[in-house]
Parts: sequence; C-alpha cells; structure tokens
Amino acid sequence: MAEIKRWRKNAFLTQAQMAKSLEIPQRTIESWEMGDRSPAPWAEKLIVEKLQQMTQQVMEERARKRANALKSDEDGNRPELAWVTIKRYNDDEYITRHKDMYEAMQQAEEDEQVALILVNKGTNDFYMDKDGKVYPDHDYIE
Repeated sequence: MAEIKRWRKNAFLTQAQMAKSLEIPQRTIESWEMGDRSPAPWAEKLIVEKLQQMTQQVMEERARKRANALKSDEDGNRPELAWVTIKRYNDDEYITRHKDMYEAMQQAEEDEQVALILVNKGTNDFYMDKDGKVYPDHDYIE
C-alpha cells in the first residue's frame, strides 16, 4: 500500500480528503497505509491511477496560478509548464521534457527524478516547487 500512500501525498491529499474524494471509508485507507489490510490488486491499480490523475491536475493548477503571476522576460516570453525528468551528473542537471506526467514516469530511469517545472521557452530559467513557489531548484514527484 506504499504506492497508494505515495500517490495520495503527491496529490496533496490527507487521508480524510482522499476518503471523501474517492468515496472510500477513511478507516479503510488508514488500514491499508498501516499495512493491516490490502485492497484487491485490481482495486489498488485503479486507485493509484485515479490518484495519479489527481496529482497531475493539482500540480498543473498550482503551476498555472503561479505562472500567471510571473512577468514575461525581457524578450516577452511567458513561462510554460513542463513535465520533465531530471538527471544529475557531476553537479550538472540534464533535463528532458515530456508531454505529460505519465510519459515522464515511464521514461524515468532509476537515477532520474520527475518534476513539474516552469520554464522559459528555450531555457530553464524558472523552476517551481509543489506549493507554487518559484526558486532556482526543483521539487519532485516522490
């Protein structure tokens, strides 16, 4: 059930919020996360898929709000959202853009991390964390 908990947290949901949103008793979610019980494999797969969708939606909404508050750069370019895989090698970061979170998750190698960042077209001038704060670093999907 670590996968359910991981994606619940990535979607910024408490157990109570997840219970309400997915119409699953909160006590059931608590039992899964404590390891006392397990959902059927097919149910776990569906729950994780739904939580992944929710993660993508909430992260993109937060990023859009933050992007709208940012000014254009000196060339008039506005920051855009990009799902990326990030690989660190010898103090350098190699960023590969993907069309969505699912593609990034599938393409990520073991030592890469997946993030949603704000970028300036052609460069990687803007980065953001899960809370929408822009700073020169990344926050990743766990």
